[in-house]
Amino acid sequence: MFTQAGCYYCQFSDPAWVRILQEFDNRPLVSLAWHVWWPGQTPAADPYYYGIHTLVPGPFSVIDERVGYYAVNGAPSLIFDGGGPGSGVGLWGYTGTGIDIPFIYDDYKAKAVQQVADTTTVSIALTGDLRSADATVRATITAVDPVTQTNLHYRLVVYEDDIYFLGSNGIQVQTRVVRDVIADEPISLSMGTTDIRTHTFALGPSWDLNALGVVAFVQTDNTVVNSWGNYNGEILQAAGLRFVEPSVLVVRDDDQNPADYEEFFDADLSQTGYNYHMYNTLEAGDVGANDLKATPTAPDLAAHGAVIWSTGSETTNTLNAAERSLIAGYLDNGARSLLVTGENIGEEVYGTGAGQDPVWYRNYLHTERLGNYAQTTIVGVASDPISDQFKAPDSLSIVGTSHDRLLIPVSQQPISSVAFNYGGGTAQAAIRAQHDTNSRVVYMAHNFFEGGDADKEIVMQRILEWLDCAASPATTVTGPSPGTVFAPGEAVPITWNSVDVYVPPWGVSIEYTTNSASPVWTSIASGQPNDGVYTWTAPAVLSDAVRFRITADDGCPTTISIPALGAPDITIADVHDLPLTPTIGLGRLASFRVDLLYSDPATLFADALGEVTRVRWYDPTDALNPWKTWTPSAGGDLTAIDNTMGFWVESSGTVTVSILGAEDPSTDIALHRGWNLVGYPSLTPGYTVQNLKTVTGATRVEGYDATAGPYYLRVLPPTYTLRAGEGYWVYVPNDTVWTVAG
Repeated sequence: MFTQAGCYYCQFSDPAWVRILQEFDNRPLVSLAWHVWWPGQTPAADPYYYGIHTLVPGPFSVIDERVGYYAVNGAPSLIFDGGGPGSGVGLWGYTGTGIDIPFIYDDYKAKAVQQVADTTTVSIALTGDLRSADATVRATITAVDPVTQTNLHYRLVVYEDDIYFLGSNGIQVQTRVVRDVIADEPISLSMGTTDIRTHTFALGPSWDLNALGVVAFVQTDNTVVNSWGNYNGEILQAAGLRFVEPSVLVVRDDDQNPADYEEFFDADLSQTGYNYHMYNTLEAGDVGANDLKATPTAPDLAAHGAVIWSTGSETTNTLNAAERSLIAGYLDNGARSLLVTGENIGEEVYGTGAGQDPVWYRNYLHTERLGNYAQTTIVGVASDPISDQFKAPDSLSIVGTSHDRLLIPVSQQPISSVAFNYGGGTAQAAIRAQHDTNSRVVYMAHNFFEGGDADKEIVMQRILEWLDCAASPATTVTGPSPGTVFAPGEAVPITWNSVDVYVPPWGVSIEYTTNSASPVWTSIASGQPNDGVYTWTAPAVLSDAVRFRITADDGCPTTISIPALGAPDITIADVHDLPLTPTIGLGRLASFRVDLLYSDPATLFADALGEVTRVRWYDPTDALNPWKTWTPSAGGDLTAIDNTMGFWVESSGTVTVSILGAEDPSTDIALHRGWNLVGYPSLTPGYTVQNLKTVTGATRVEGYDATAGPYYLRVLPPTYTLRAGEGYWVYVPNDTVWTVAG
């Protein structure tokens, strides 16, 4: 979409497109809004053109590049899939001087439905990691069918959603605003091939990290002049990723006939800093003049820390039995809060007639209804955390003609308070209630946010702040999977889910311990956004008891953040292989190179219990019984093996023993007077028998020889190079220590 905050006709196209984005939210449709500079030529006209790459309009601006690419000569201009192949204009949305929003919506919807159903030869999967100062995006691009287009480019664009900026055309909320082009590079694809592109980019200082996302697409640069004189450059595939999921869900439970295309809640919420999602679905009867609204599901609600449920001016079916049950389940199952607003709810629900439910009204809206009340204003209550600023003589305007007058009953008074009264008296207009230990409810029994009061966003801010302080974020560590093994230096994806009314972009801290039984916590990162993933580089430790702790802070001074512990532990260790083949006689003389995570033979040889028949080691400190033995069937007195030891291992088959350990910078091996059976825990090249003799005083070194029965040993010459994984007999005349560099 090419648009502009000062463009007159964009005030008709933008609302139609925003509705499309809401209704196609769960469908494979992504969007970018490129803000052009015309017709105004000052930063005030549209700040989202200026400051992308250049401060003045010019050929180096990424916006200008896109304008020139398509030869766009007017705003609004909506282009589906780059205009598609060929020279047609069927994928260019209705543009120009149209002022009929329903007509524009119908045009956009027809094209969106068509393109969503269209198949493609390319797939794109995106993963991302948003951090406090930068972000990394990984795109996996696969040609699933033959690709006939050539001169392909991969493009990655970062956007910011739902920015409040009142343009001269009256549009208040700017959606999917392009902030920068991160990648624009050639790509070659043929059927069955996969290309992985990873890009890390710095974040702009003014960007709202909670509202950032990216769109990646593959496009041919073999553009074609279409019949309007613009250019088509077919987009083969696109994918989108929102880093931080919105924390507030807005449900407009008021089937709009005719559709109103208003920004009631958008404009208020976009000024608060609370990120939100407008719930709307594409229904069979949806047309430009009529907007049908489906009821959200329980998982839809549960994914958000707060729900704003508005019934508007509906007079029937305001909150039906299914919706009341849905709201009850939401509030009763976790740290979740609710704002309910709308006139006529009490009139329809609070009573004893068929379909009415006064018990629910009292237990979940925490009040009772006295009757209708005709007023045009509401006033705040002194010292109330939401409304004190608007106490008499100040007031706020409301709209509608059928407000409910409320009365908090005695049973609800311990947990409920009056938030607003109707103007001119003490008739209760809104209540706030502590629903349970971690959930709060605000109920406004009139239409306030649908009106035009200049302080709506302040009231919304106060309500959400109060709801947010009901409880600290509900956080769950979701990854890595228990038992996963990571090598030192390997990337570890730490994942979590933290739900609250608001988690600021600096609100997440991540720690780890290498001893989950008696943890001492070490910081990995703090001041991170709540995007649910942090890629950590595993340190050079050796542990099978690594656990993570994640704390999300909502910034509320009255809540205490509770750290969430990871699932059962992961392991940090290198995986090393010891290949074995069938042996004869005494077996093979071997060793392990790394500092071992486990020492008992049963664990070390767990991969080969069907092939390994016996393991033996010579202990020079036990004069009476120096040979220590272990067998899979009977165990034995060889109870521990480490990387200083050489050992005889007998195998009946071909198998690879995989062990967990860590590289040691150096290893000290105690050599005792006489014979010692040792390993060589090193990858140092060129270390010879003579080097060993020089530093230890050894007089004889023997090694394994499969052809030299019955002992399968030979004397190694001074020039023989020692190798990791082999075992050696070393004779020293005196006790000493052999230090082996890693």
